[in-house]
Amino acid sequence: MFFHRQYKRRYIFSNLKRYFKEIKWGFQRIKRGYCDPDWWDIDVWFFQNLEGLLSNLAKNTISYPSTCSSHEAWIEELNSMVEKLHIFNNYSYEDFQSRYELGQEILEWFSRRCFDLWD
Repeated sequence: MFFHRQYKRRYIFSNLKRYFKEIKWGFQRIKRGYCDPDWWDIDVWFFQNLEGLLSNLAKNTISYPSTCSSHEAWIEELNSMVEKLHIFNNYSYEDFQSRYELGQEILEWFSRRCFDLWD
C-alpha cells in the first residue's frame, strides 16, 4: 500500500511516545518480572502466562506428583489445562458466562495443584 511521505513522518512521530513506553515497560519486565500494563489487567496476564508455563511444564517434565497415577496421566492433565487455558484466552466477549465458568474451573484446578507444579 502506498503511503504519502508526510503521513509516514506524522505516524512515526505520533507513535514515538508509544515506543518509549514500550522500552520502559521492557526494562520494568527485566527488573521486576512484570510491567505497569501487566498489573492494569492482572487476570489476562495471569491466564496467558499460566498457559505458556503449563505448556512448557507438560513438554519438559520428568516427574509427577504422588497424587497422580502415572507420568502419562500427569502430562494428560497438564495438556488438558493448556487446552482450556487456550480456549479461555481466545474468548469472544459474547460468551462471558461460559468464559467465567471456565475461569472458575481453571482457578479451582490451580488451587488444588498449585504445589504440584514443579519439575
